[in-house]
Amino acid sequence: MRSIKSTIGGAFSALGSALMGVGILPQLSGNTSHTLTVLATIGFCCNAIGTFLGHLFAADARELKNLSAQVEENKTAIETTAQAVTSGDTTELRKSQVEK
Repeated sequence: MRSIKSTIGGAFSALGSALMGVGILPQLSGNTSHTLTVLATIGFCCNAIGTFLGHLFAADARELKNLSAQVEENKTAIETTAQAVTSGDTTELRKSQVEK
């Protein structure tokens, strides 16, 4: 399952890494430039923001466990409904509606 928020965070992080590389690599060979320093700084900031957003909006284990439990509950309800429709015996369906 994808979240647009965590995807944007990953994109910012990748952009930041690319900008840092573009800004730092020429400086390592001796070509110092104010523009390259600014570019590397912007890349560092984008990387930090992207990593923060990616982790902020990522699903945690508890959320995934709850979602998995809901899926299993729905799967059981669908199977019960399918069996009732196939057999023509809808008494089980009525019981589950009364319980809710």
